[in-house]
Amino acid sequence: CSGYELAGTARADLDPHYDAVESFLGIAPTPDAVQGPRNLLFKQGCDALGYSSEPIARNVRGCRGSGECFTGCRARAKQSMDLSYVPAAIRAGARVLTSVQVQQIEVAGGRAVGVVGRVVEPFSGRPGAHFRVGAKQVVLAAGCMATPVLLQHSGELANRSGQVGRNLQFHPGVAVMGVFPEAIDPWFGATQGYQSHQFLREGFKLETLWAPPGVLAVRLPGLGAELKQSLAELPRAAIWDAIGSCHRSLGQVRARRGSLDPVLTWHFHPDDVRVLQQALHVLTELFFAAGAEKVLPGVHGIPHELHSLQEAEVLRTRRLR
Repeated sequence: CSGYELAGTARADLDPHYDAVESFLGIAPTPDAVQGPRNLLFKQGCDALGYSSEPIARNVRGCRGSGECFTGCRARAKQSMDLSYVPAAIRAGARVLTSVQVQQIEVAGGRAVGVVGRVVEPFSGRPGAHFRVGAKQVVLAAGCMATPVLLQHSGELANRSGQVGRNLQFHPGVAVMGVFPEAIDPWFGATQGYQSHQFLREGFKLETLWAPPGVLAVRLPGLGAELKQSLAELPRAAIWDAIGSCHRSLGQVRARRGSLDPVLTWHFHPDDVRVLQQALHVLTELFFAAGAEKVLPGVHGIPHELHSLQEAEVLRTRRLR
């Protein structure tokens, strides 16, 4: 960090802040009581192959293992912004303005002095009155999609280098579904309850996953009766995934002409494709080691179902794009 003239960013400097965030959000390892068979089978597969594994530390309080982290926790256990930081900000005296869209950062004398935009109708996005908020300091925290678009709409505030929106990096993931001989009721259990760091040096981490059937159906093979049969197998199914570092793959975000909508381009580097291909094979090995009768890799050009490690060799030998 010294080469970038950044102070206070060494591990020793950051650890107290990480500790404070973990305490505030209730981050702790997922307990066995809310793991469920879907997650514990992952541990069983790791143990059988000699891979390290551990419960994932999550920002929850009072988790019931409902597996709804992606779609909204009905138990309000997930410590999302609406339950954690926004109420804390209000308690500290902040005013929260909802249904407004910042469209530009206001600049005077080469520094940000406020934001301007429109009031928008919830859900429809229909624009209403204009607004302006002046400020001594402006913190822009609009994510990797909207932040560069706003900067590009705000003149020379932060883009003399022309690098705003460039060098976008993601941590893409691949997921495999395994089907077991007996029902495992996968809708019970923490969405992401177990993980393995065994392959971090190879460029990916392994973890458990779950999603609503409507989301899973998108990646299931077949139509009509075949799709119906695949959905009928969900009570016996589990989803495990791998997240890749993919630091060689770069993209760009730019503003769509006449709009705040971002245009995203991103290019998969061939070396990163190979990392995720290895991860697919490891996930398949884990499923068979845990007792799955078949896996659904969900990869174009690969058979819809694989029934043995021998059949799964195609995940190592086939050239994927």
